[in-house]
Amino acid sequence: MIQTLAANPNCDRRDHIAYSATSFGYMDKPYIRWWWPHGLVDPDEIKAEVDQIAEAGFGGFEIQDVHHSIETGTDVNSTTHGWASEPWVNAVVAALEEANSKGLGHDMAFGPCWPLSVHTISPDDDAAAKELVLGKAFVTNTTYNSSVPSPFSKASSNAKKSTLVAVQAWRVNNASSASANPVYLDYGSAIDLTDSVTNNKVVFVPPDNATWLIFSAIVRGTGQQPEDYPHTGNTSYVVDHFNKAGVEAVTDFWDSYILSDELKALFAETPTAFMEDSLEMTTATYWTPNFPAEFKSRRGYDVGKILPVVALYKSSKPLFKFADSEVTRGAINDYEDTLSDLYINYHIAPLKAWANNLGIEYRLQPYGVPGLDSIRAAATVDIPEGESLGFKTLDSYRSLSGAAAMSGISRVSNELGAYAKAAYATTWTKILNTVNPEFAAGVSQNVLHGYSYIDAPGAVWPGWAAFTPIKGAIGYSESWGPQHPAWRHAPDFTGYLGRVQYILQRGARRYDCAFLRQNGAVDEIFIGDYFTAEGGKVGWSTAYIDPGLLKHSAAYVEGGRFAPDGGNYSIIAVQGDVSASGAPVLTEATAKTLYNYAKAGLPIVMIGDWSSPRSYGLGSASSTTVRTYVKKMLALENVANAATASDVSGAIGTLGVGPSVQYSASTLTHTWRQDGELDHYFFVANSSSTGVSQTVSVATRYANIVPVQLDPWSGNATVLPLYSISNGRLSFPLSLQPYQTTLITVVPVSSSDIVHAVNSTAPSLARDSTGDRLIARSTSAGSFTTVLDNGTSVTTDLDTPLATISLTNWTLDVDDWQPSDGDGLTGDISATKLVRHSLNLTSLVTWSSIEELQDVSGNGTYSTTFSLGKEGNPYTNSSGAYLNLKKFNGSFRVAINGKSLPSLDQLALRFDVTSWLKNGSNIIEIELRRPIRT
Repeated sequence: MIQTLAANPNCDRRDHIAYSATSFGYMDKPYIRWWWPHGLVDPDEIKAEVDQIAEAGFGGFEIQDVHHSIETGTDVNSTTHGWASEPWVNAVVAALEEANSKGLGHDMAFGPCWPLSVHTISPDDDAAAKELVLGKAFVTNTTYNSSVPSPFSKASSNAKKSTLVAVQAWRVNNASSASANPVYLDYGSAIDLTDSVTNNKVVFVPPDNATWLIFSAIVRGTGQQPEDYPHTGNTSYVVDHFNKAGVEAVTDFWDSYILSDELKALFAETPTAFMEDSLEMTTATYWTPNFPAEFKSRRGYDVGKILPVVALYKSSKPLFKFADSEVTRGAINDYEDTLSDLYINYHIAPLKAWANNLGIEYRLQPYGVPGLDSIRAAATVDIPEGESLGFKTLDSYRSLSGAAAMSGISRVSNELGAYAKAAYATTWTKILNTVNPEFAAGVSQNVLHGYSYIDAPGAVWPGWAAFTPIKGAIGYSESWGPQHPAWRHAPDFTGYLGRVQYILQRGARRYDCAFLRQNGAVDEIFIGDYFTAEGGKVGWSTAYIDPGLLKHSAAYVEGGRFAPDGGNYSIIAVQGDVSASGAPVLTEATAKTLYNYAKAGLPIVMIGDWSSPRSYGLGSASSTTVRTYVKKMLALENVANAATASDVSGAIGTLGVGPSVQYSASTLTHTWRQDGELDHYFFVANSSSTGVSQTVSVATRYANIVPVQLDPWSGNATVLPLYSISNGRLSFPLSLQPYQTTLITVVPVSSSDIVHAVNSTAPSLARDSTGDRLIARSTSAGSFTTVLDNGTSVTTDLDTPLATISLTNWTLDVDDWQPSDGDGLTGDISATKLVRHSLNLTSLVTWSSIEELQDVSGNGTYSTTFSLGKEGNPYTNSSGAYLNLKKFNGSFRVAINGKSLPSLDQLALRFDVTSWLKNGSNIIEIELRRPIRT
């Protein structure tokens, strides 16, 4: 639909604001994950694919050895062409040489697939991943005189060695039984039988008539191989992530077999990151040989006192618990805290030091192990990363963002666009609907999932895809590249992401609320009360912190704000431990720190019942200390207690704090960066069905400012035509379609002598192409009044515009993408033929409603001709026009009268086409690109 406008310039702008975010480098652009079938690749094809990635507008790539579509156990020339083989290294050299010549960044996975592994160890080596397995037997009123109970989970066929950690006897609680699931034990009843074991035999005489558990704990290698094995000639095994030996095996291998002087030089030409994927380890109880000694030194007691409740079975299910649930909770917390300590100290720290010494950054997905303190881990790496597939809530990203804010990390990365059962069916619009809210939750870098090398054994048309099919079924999206119809539109998408990332990687992250999580496990579903739910709908911005971040050098209070250089929060929120039914627990150190913050004047809101707080870990003495600090804290005027989530709003109201960005309740959400004197705001309508049209108010730091709106699709920047400044706040209108975004930067100026409207009865205001004049617009005649910032009132009389034109009589030319060589199962599996369908339509309708195109996928062009203006009332650019479209299932581009419009916001429904139309006959062409599978 073409909707013409009545428009009239009504005033001049008296100053010029220079602001541009159109220039950005490869570090600002999105990367793409590039999957290789080992070294079974051709260097010339590798260079060609680098060129394709560059032409599509990506800033770089990440090389991964992944081939899930090839059945696990199938050997894809791993002996001669496996990961780290000579052909693989030669291909890496070719990729880096071509990338450097194109100015592309180049990241590398640390190893084949995931978890981290090498093929120079065996499961029995100290460097290999270990597990704690358990055996059990029960006795009642009889002596146990038999073999040490054997583990009832089978060992890997390649794990030959096992070491006995403990044999213990535990009294079964009188309210439980040997057949219960779980079995409840009496804490403190343990009798250590380890030293009495002889020739694998143990004797135990029960001291009473109760039922007793004979419990054995044995450590052995997991024998886990990286996913989708084999990748190497010699079998690769996952390394121990909780001791130094595991890291040393990895770094020694890279130093000895991969990092030639040539490769080091190529890596050094442009910034590189080594990437480690999530910890998808297969054991139930994570262990390392030195765990007992590490546990005692860190927690202050012997891990044997809690061993049955931390030794889990399949799928991390507990077979045993203590009758006192508080003891069970504290024991598990102590175990998980120790595991986190070891992971951070003995895995992350040495890997980062090794990589940084090479001038290479360390990018990590610090999650996958239940209970792992991912927030604290994320604060210690160069680039923490999350994922749109595994993260079920935006608050998982907010957890990584809290870590990034505290450590001054500019990039929170995101593995973007992996959707189950969506291979060859993903559109750029779906990607946008996913990434835009994630930007608002703290993401500032994206690595698209992904790009497959063109061919591999067993591949079919339109080319090899690393993640589909999987076990004969449709796999994960997406295999982007020239074989995907929408790839032609990739530059529009990468340009948009690059401009957003350019802004979001600048300056410092700023938030209102630091929400304390007792457990920093970001992959667990956690949504803090109020602040990211009801509070987020009215402007509260929130990032998560945990006890580990409270020990950070940036974690201090100054001027009534927390972490002024690490988030600059106005309030801390503390909720009970959701993993323990909301238990009011804190570590002793956390309770003391929070009390000191409160004494320094920081507002704190405690959510839930904190009348009887206790220690996060074991220890009655610690619980007494926690209660003392919490009681003293709650007595302070700047600390409020909200009994429930519904009471939070009232509680924070009594503290006199509010969000920096404010708006009426809606689907709007945002993120904020403070970049020197600039304040950058990113807004998104976070809903699949509901947009926003409302006024937004933001706090200001300077008296003379102007708000500049950046269009991340075109790169154009314009001073808003309508805004007001009052009482230290800037207000402006905002209208967005579902999942649509905008960027607003508040710029200080030397003078406020910049004409803008503060109020108008006109349906819309704009600036002309030079930005020097305000324009009132309306799709109907009328007299409209605009009040300027200097108090002047301007009346604009607009005549009746040309009649709205409903565009009909469309021609649709569709190119149906089909295998060029037979059925696509043999021959040149990457060759595609285009079968043309030409149709005449009476209206602009989707393909799915056209019978002839039911099974057609590819690209198509809708075109129509229409006449604009008439004798005595011609169309002129001084009036204007909108093109109104409906939603497309795919991505689109528009050309008018043979001229392509700039990249268009794929989530918008109305476009200003004033400059492209002319009086008389006009031609509109809309190019649509759809995935192969619809």
